[in-house]
Amino acid sequence: MRHIWHPVSSVFMPDPPVLATPVLLNLLLRSGTGTELIYAGDRMWPALRDGCRVHVMPSEGEPGPGQVVLCDLHGVVDILRVNEVRAGALILAGDSDAGATISIRPEQVLGLISAAGQPVSGVRRSLRRHMLDLGETVRTWSDSDGDPSDSVLTKYDYQAPFYAGTPGDGIDPDLLEWIRSEVPAGGKILVAGCGAGRECMSLAIEGYRVVGIDFSPGMIELAEKAAASRKMEIRFQVADLRTHNEPVCSLDAVLFTYDVYSFIPKATERINVLSRIGNWLRPEGVVFLSARRVGGVRMGAVLSLQWVLRLIRSLSGGWGAGHTRWIAGDATLRRSFVQHFTLGMLVRETGSAGFVMGRRGGGHTILRKRLRTSPVRVSEPVPGDALGQEC
Repeated sequence: MRHIWHPVSSVFMPDPPVLATPVLLNLLLRSGTGTELIYAGDRMWPALRDGCRVHVMPSEGEPGPGQVVLCDLHGVVDILRVNEVRAGALILAGDSDAGATISIRPEQVLGLISAAGQPVSGVRRSLRRHMLDLGETVRTWSDSDGDPSDSVLTKYDYQAPFYAGTPGDGIDPDLLEWIRSEVPAGGKILVAGCGAGRECMSLAIEGYRVVGIDFSPGMIELAEKAAASRKMEIRFQVADLRTHNEPVCSLDAVLFTYDVYSFIPKATERINVLSRIGNWLRPEGVVFLSARRVGGVRMGAVLSLQWVLRLIRSLSGGWGAGHTRWIAGDATLRRSFVQHFTLGMLVRETGSAGFVMGRRGGGHTILRKRLRTSPVRVSEPVPGDALGQEC
């Protein structure tokens, strides 16, 4: 079964909390006396609980099955249990992590941690994850008391430096090939939720004229620096999709980066955003839409329970409103808003905005403008340019 909340964990130096790095930990552990750390997250529950302090000692010899190790996962520090030793490699897993095991070399172990328990089978890890998911279900709100999207902004402003430093290509090769087949060479593309600008730069290399918008000032600052260092002419702008405007008929395509549509809290706001995008597009223009989809009966049941709990508590949010989890710089587990969609929900919203859904590939669905003779009716006024304008 697919889990709605993925395990998260991180390791911090205490007093005040600072994210631990392999270089810093290696220096501290050379003394031989060990050091104290804060464990954040739930990947090692119940042996280690969120916020607990652990004492780590230097590793002497190769760890064996059942031991809990502090390890360097290619620059990221985490705490996991050795499930087995296979052909000289250590096979690690979190005690409540239903995902795949991790294989590391012995030299990636930074230290050992005293924690109860033995190697945990995949079935037991999955059962523990289901228990944690059930407890998380009763949390029917994000961290923001006002606009739910504020919790998303807080998350991405904090994580901006990590996104900028992440290696790899800016756009999935299959998605890039799809864009090439739909958007004319040299066309103009707006990237909604451009983040640190990696997708924008990939499109610029392909010869497209690119505009990148994001509501995180931290992300836009990094994107502008990255583009300037590569001498790329890309217009970046701090903007909220709910109020942003582009000239009528000025774009060949709009690319939503992964799940950005799901960060807009209200259906009326999402419909208004898409309706205005329809005005920005040329007649043959397309939208590559990405939204968080409901994955299976179990996820639908969890979202239904959350919806009922919100009604009981008089909290805002329609069916599918949920949250994701992340760890902040103060070593606390935080929650940010995300909207989940069934296929029917997406068909209704995109149709109300004047679009027809087409092919789906990877995390995106293509939208094409539907010919209409009258403006789309929505339950709230549309800011900016009026609906229904023609090129």
